[in-house]
Amino acid sequence: MPPSRFNQTSWPADGPHRELLEHLDGVHRRHGCRSLREIGRAIHLSYTRVHDIVRGASLPVDEAQVRALVVGIAGTTGPEVDAVADQAAELFVKARRP
Repeated sequence: MPPSRFNQTSWPADGPHRELLEHLDGVHRRHGCRSLREIGRAIHLSYTRVHDIVRGASLPVDEAQVRALVVGIAGTTGPEVDAVADQAAELFVKARRP
């Protein structure tokens, strides 16, 4: 079975929230499309919470959760993942602005 991509049907058409979701989706594709359940277990979030974030229904609660999400999606740590997590955190801050 091919890897499962994030459900994009609820993604905003444009803007910083969309950019964050595209960034997370890119991490997901580059690192083998781990399942949402695997991601949730890795970062101690429920499948439902991870699903709501990556389909665009809600934002992570804070920058720490964004960074943990990137690590969970990547399934690894290291300088490259840290840099990607930094970018995701910046996009998150922009997406949280009213």
